[in-house]
Amino acid sequence: MTDLNHTLFTYLHSFTATYPAIIPYVIFFASVFGTLVVVAAILFRLFHRDFKPGTPFSLGNIRYGIGEVITGFLTAGISWLVAIILKYIVHAPRPYLVFENFHSLFPYGAYDSFPSGHATFFMGLATAIFLYHKKAGLWFGLAALIIGLARIVAGVHFPVDILAGYSIGILIALWVHYPVKRFISKLTSF
Repeated sequence: MTDLNHTLFTYLHSFTATYPAIIPYVIFFASVFGTLVVVAAILFRLFHRDFKPGTPFSLGNIRYGIGEVITGFLTAGISWLVAIILKYIVHAPRPYLVFENFHSLFPYGAYDSFPSGHATFFMGLATAIFLYHKKAGLWFGLAALIIGLARIVAGVHFPVDILAGYSIGILIALWVHYPVKRFISKLTSF
């Protein structure tokens, strides 16, 4: 498994040597793009309407919106926390610590690589959005995939770090969604 992980990492990271013109794009998608995705998620929630114009305002619409916000915030927070805890437990080194004479495209201070906090957070966020808005969730899922791939190509994560982060993010979103849905339903069924 380690050989496959290292081989796939070396292959993906080699694109920066073969095509140096992609380096600024890789750095953008591996670092700055995530902030834009978070802003887009907040704006989407603020301005998206859960009901069609002309539809009467109902308690169901309020319940739906509250559940979505709680699920999103809890998923994002728990995902990030779980990734940090696992990093302290697993202690998997980043690629620049494994390979001699290797440098990532940008300095990254943390030494523990597994799982990727970015992959966990962004896939959790995408899944939380998907549970309420399928099309938007797919777009946010694509953004999570781009961020994860860019972090491998940039040399700050191995593929297994990203895949584990995606899996954890999805599981946490599902784990949070259903209890929140039941709680909001009970809270508003008066």
